[in-house]
Formats: sequence, C-alpha cells, structure tokens
Amino acid sequence: MDMQEVFDAFSQYGSLGKENPYLNRVFDANQSILKEVLVMSSAAVRQIIFDHFEKDGTFDRLRGESQEKGQEKARRETALKMLRKGYAPDEVADNVEMPIEWVQSLKK
Repeated sequence: MDMQEVFDAFSQYGSLGKENPYLNRVFDANQSILKEVLVMSSAAVRQIIFDHFEKDGTFDRLRGESQEKGQEKARRETALKMLRKGYAPDEVADNVEMPIEWVQSLKK
C-alpha cells in the first residue's frame, strides 16, 4: 500500500490504524521531517496530519513547549542584563526565579 492509498483510506474511513509505519513516523517526526512532509503533500494530506495532531494533543504540547522556551529566553535575557549591571548571582536567581547554579552557568 503506498502513501496516497493510505491517505485515501483515511479520507474514506476516518482511521489510519496502527499498522502504517510511514504515518507513525510522520506523526512522531521531528520538526524538520514534518516540514518536508507538509511541503511535499497535498492540501488533503496536510489536513489529515493536522486533524491527527489536533486529536492527539500534539498542537497543545507544541504550544506549551513554545511558551516554555519563550519564558526561558526572557529569564536568560533578564538574568544576563542584571549580571552586567553588577547584581549578585543570588539576587539574580531570586528575581528570575531560577536556581543559583543556572545563574552561575550564565557567568561563564
């Protein structure tokens, strides 16, 4: 069974099943593989992938990871700015609510 047949079956029956290793790989893929698949796929295939991600919580997980990365970046920038102004590492750690070891690693 080729990929297009699998997507056609999904469109018709609404189920991919666990037996398709290609789709399992795509759905579990890292971002670069997923981007390649989305670029190479038709709109119908992209919709199937998006529907799957919506159902299994992938979008919610990615949103959460993105927010965490943004918060981490903001804390890092704030901590570096405070260290440049001469604040003690323990003061910085308290203000950005991170462990003192994390702040000390920024000084290196």
